[in-house]
Amino acid sequence: MDIKVRPLIVDDLFAVAKIIAKATSEGMKALASVQDASEREVGMAIVTVGITHAEKETKAWLADLVGKTPEELSKMPIMTVMYIAEQLAEQEDIKVFFTRANALAKKLAGKK
Repeated sequence: MDIKVRPLIVDDLFAVAKIIAKATSEGMKALASVQDASEREVGMAIVTVGITHAEKETKAWLADLVGKTPEELSKMPIMTVMYIAEQLAEQEDIKVFFTRANALAKKLAGKK
């Protein structure tokens, strides 16, 4: 499949923080459990929690990463999300990005 994920930008930090902030306590526990995981596992955990707890926001963010609208993404093959997550995992400093987004989400949610 010819899907190309763009490099992460500042707006992505806020998008992911909002997705994480919508996660329930169960979702937050799932994210906390991947602190020592590989970059791929961290990326997959964020996508999984996002799909489960913030479907609309996650779909919009994933679509933006590949230059599509959420509606266009919805009509793409099911493996598209996996390809996006795999390409995210290959980006430099992805684990640091997700860790910081998680910290920002906690601040947005009023937690320390």
